[in-house]
Amino acid sequence: MKRLTYLLLTLAVVALSACNNDEPTPRPVGPQPSDEKMSAEFITDVWALWEWSAGLADGIYCYMVMDGESGRYEMWDNLSSMYSNHTTGSFTITKVDERDYITGTYDNGVGDWNDSYELDIFNFEYIDWISQTTGEVMRFKRIFELPEIE
Repeated sequence: MKRLTYLLLTLAVVALSACNNDEPTPRPVGPQPSDEKMSAEFITDVWALWEWSAGLADGIYCYMVMDGESGRYEMWDNLSSMYSNHTTGSFTITKVDERDYITGTYDNGVGDWNDSYELDIFNFEYIDWISQTTGEVMRFKRIFELPEIE
């Protein structure tokens, strides 16, 4: 009987020690830019919409060429049409309470973007654009060169 009690006590100790604490595990985040200039330098590249919390159907794409130094962008997408749209414009990155936000304007006379986005950077490979009105998240991946667009 002592052996059974000892065995049960040992199993209880092992089970309790295997439990983790209730603190949430922080998600892995790469180094964050320390100022607006760093953010502008970081965002300069070619980006592809990789994931979207609203869902991303097969064949849907969005590619952006961002130039942080000039604050200019070019975008090719078929998000709202079966045909490719080419859009150009300007953007601004601002820092509020150690967080980066991006807003922009279209060159085609439509005006400002409908939303402002918080930028969350992961390992200098991905940027999450978090909508400030809907909370939707668009994850862009750095792809270095623009693919051929039909």
